[in-house]
Amino acid sequence: MRISLKQLKKMSVETQSGVVLGVMKDMVFDVDTQSIIQYEVGSLLGETVLIAPSQIVRFEQHKVIVEDTVRKVSSISQMKKVVSGADPVMMREDA
Repeated sequence: MRISLKQLKKMSVETQSGVVLGVMKDMVFDVDTQSIIQYEVGSLLGETVLIAPSQIVRFEQHKVIVEDTVRKVSSISQMKKVVSGADPVMMREDA
Protein backbone atom coordinates (compact mmCIF):
# COMPACT_ATOMS: atom_id res chain seq x y z
CA MET A 1 0.00 0.00 0.00
CA ARG A 2 1.36 3.40 -0.98
CA ILE A 3 0.07 6.68 0.38
CA SER A 4 1.12 10.29 0.04
CA LEU A 5 1.85 12.63 2.94
CA LYS A 6 -1.43 14.38 2.13
CA GLN A 7 -3.34 11.09 2.48
CA LEU A 8 -1.43 10.14 5.62
CA LYS A 9 -2.36 13.41 7.32
CA LYS A 10 -6.07 12.59 6.91
CA MET A 11 -5.82 9.24 8.70
CA SER A 12 -7.10 8.74 12.21
CA VAL A 13 -4.87 6.91 14.68
CA GLU A 14 -6.08 4.46 17.29
CA THR A 15 -4.57 1.86 19.57
CA GLN A 16 -5.06 -1.88 19.29
CA SER A 17 -7.50 -1.63 22.18
CA GLY A 18 -9.62 0.89 20.25
CA VAL A 19 -8.60 4.16 21.96
CA VAL A 20 -8.68 7.00 19.43
CA LEU A 21 -5.49 9.03 19.76
CA GLY A 22 -6.24 11.68 17.14
CA VAL A 23 -5.31 12.44 13.55
CA MET A 24 -1.93 12.10 11.89
CA LYS A 25 -0.36 15.59 11.74
CA ASP A 26 3.17 15.15 10.54
CA MET A 27 6.24 12.96 10.53
CA VAL A 28 9.94 13.31 11.27
CA PHE A 29 12.17 12.14 8.44
CA ASP A 30 15.91 11.46 8.73
CA VAL A 31 17.53 12.64 5.51
CA ASP A 32 20.76 10.73 6.15
CA THR A 33 19.12 7.31 6.39
CA GLN A 34 16.09 8.28 4.29
CA SER A 35 13.75 6.83 6.88
CA ILE A 36 10.86 7.92 9.05
CA ILE A 37 11.90 8.49 12.66
CA GLN A 38 8.50 9.28 14.20
CA TYR A 39 4.92 10.10 13.35
CA GLU A 40 3.24 13.06 15.05
CA VAL A 41 -0.42 12.68 16.00
CA GLY A 42 -2.55 15.58 17.19
CA SER A 43 -5.33 14.87 19.66
CA LEU A 44 -8.55 16.83 20.10
CA LEU A 45 -7.20 18.02 23.48
CA GLY A 46 -4.19 19.66 21.83
CA GLU A 47 -1.75 16.99 22.99
CA THR A 48 0.89 15.57 20.71
CA VAL A 49 1.38 11.83 20.55
CA LEU A 50 4.63 10.54 19.08
CA ILE A 51 4.65 7.16 17.43
CA ALA A 52 7.78 5.30 16.38
CA PRO A 53 7.51 3.23 13.21
CA SER A 54 8.05 0.11 15.34
CA GLN A 55 4.84 0.95 17.28
CA ILE A 56 2.66 0.81 14.17
CA VAL A 57 0.77 -2.46 13.98
CA ARG A 58 -0.87 -1.86 10.60
CA PHE A 59 -2.26 0.68 8.17
CA GLU A 60 -5.91 0.29 7.25
CA GLN A 61 -7.95 2.11 4.61
CA HIS A 62 -8.63 5.27 6.68
CA LYS A 63 -6.76 4.71 9.93
CA VAL A 64 -3.51 3.62 11.50
CA ILE A 65 -3.52 1.03 14.27
CA VAL A 66 -0.72 1.38 16.84
CA GLU A 67 0.42 -0.42 19.96
CA ASP A 68 -1.04 0.72 23.25
CA THR A 69 2.35 2.16 24.28
CA VAL A 70 2.90 5.69 22.96
CA ARG A 71 4.50 8.77 24.46
CA LYS A 72 2.67 12.07 24.77
CA VAL A 73 4.57 15.36 24.59
CA SER A 74 3.37 18.92 24.84
CA SER A 75 5.61 20.64 22.31
CA ILE A 76 7.78 20.22 19.25
CA SER A 77 10.86 21.07 21.35
CA GLN A 78 10.08 18.10 23.60
CA MET A 79 9.64 15.96 20.51
CA LYS A 80 13.10 16.92 19.27
CA LYS A 81 14.57 15.78 22.60
CA VAL A 82 12.97 12.36 22.16
CA VAL A 83 14.51 11.85 18.72
CA SER A 84 18.11 10.70 18.88
CA GLY A 85 20.78 10.27 16.25
CA ALA A 86 21.01 12.48 13.17
CA ASP A 87 19.14 15.75 13.02
CA PRO A 88 15.60 15.01 11.85
CA VAL A 89 13.74 17.13 9.33
CA MET A 90 10.11 18.08 9.95
CA MET A 91 8.12 17.68 6.76
CA ARG A 92 5.15 19.99 6.55
CA GLU A 93 2.78 20.13 3.64
CA ASP A 94 1.24 23.55 3.02
CA ALA A 95 -2.49 23.46 2.38
